[in-house]
Amino acid sequence: MHKVLFVMFTLFVAACDHDRDPLLQEAARSDEVAPTRASKERRTERPPRTAVERETKPPLQLASVEVAEAEDGHGGVVAAVDPVAFDVPARLAPPRAREPELHVGALVLQRPTYPRPGIVRFVLADRGLLRAGDDVSVGYPEEPSRRIVVASALEVHP
Repeated sequence: MHKVLFVMFTLFVAACDHDRDPLLQEAARSDEVAPTRASKERRTERPPRTAVERETKPPLQLASVEVAEAEDGHGGVVAAVDPVAFDVPARLAPPRAREPELHVGALVLQRPTYPRPGIVRFVLADRGLLRAGDDVSVGYPEEPSRRIVVASALEVHP
């Protein structure tokens, strides 16, 4: 029985060892398929994109909005005087069980809305509460040390 298995194994190895034959190698090269556009694009070396190239818009967008009520920055909702919306990319505040908070200097906005995919919006009731130069950061109440700064010096325009 061992002799039969040995002979079968030898024949199997011999059959698999065909790639050393120069004629078979030549035939295999001639049967290759021409490269496709996708395979050429995969082979081209592209330099890695930097964060500056990826970010075309600043991470924080301020916009005037028309709402009847908005946050006062101290945990309450009041009648809106001159409301301003802070639009932040949602990737900076990934979904969790609790909603994210936006910190603008000493003000804390705790009621986000999602006006369109990829955007988290916080609305402050009065633009007059903003101070130029304040830091703006987004994070979660349970992790204050892990807030992400989205604007290091707020520019306030009337």
